[in-house]
Amino acid sequence: MSSNLLVPITLQILGCAVIITECLIPTAGILALVSAGLFGSSLYIIFTHFSKTVAFGFVVADSVIIPVVVLIGLRFLAHSPFALRTQLGKKEGVQSQSDDLIKLIGHTGVALSLLRPSGIGQFEHQRIDVTTHGEFLEQGTPIRVIAAEGNQVIVTRNIP
Repeated sequence: MSSNLLVPITLQILGCAVIITECLIPTAGILALVSAGLFGSSLYIIFTHFSKTVAFGFVVADSVIIPVVVLIGLRFLAHSPFALRTQLGKKEGVQSQSDDLIKLIGHTGVALSLLRPSGIGQFEHQRIDVTTHGEFLEQGTPIRVIAAEGNQVIVTRNIP
């Protein structure tokens, strides 16, 4: 390897390191611009001082190496001190659905509107948005709660 290639290769390696650093320490794109400058300087030196074959070899290498380095940087992002590692759950007092909706499972009520497949149902003097599993139910149809998924109450026709 020629010692003249040492500067462009060093600039390429520094550009890769700066990309990974940008993923670890978000700087609103400032380090991404620095990285682009390093890669651009490297390619400028290659195109002005070396043959076109060597220059296009660098371009092809960059088109493969840069996306790989970005993916590696994104993998490191999970370990960044700036990444949100907290998962909210029941221990922290966060619930994805109301306990009131879970308590409705098995209750019967009446469709206050057409359910096609969603609409309004009434259960014990309480109006609730409900959804069927795709079936069309007329207004006034007796319904039964079969599931509560997230904030959705799933009903079916109540057949006595």
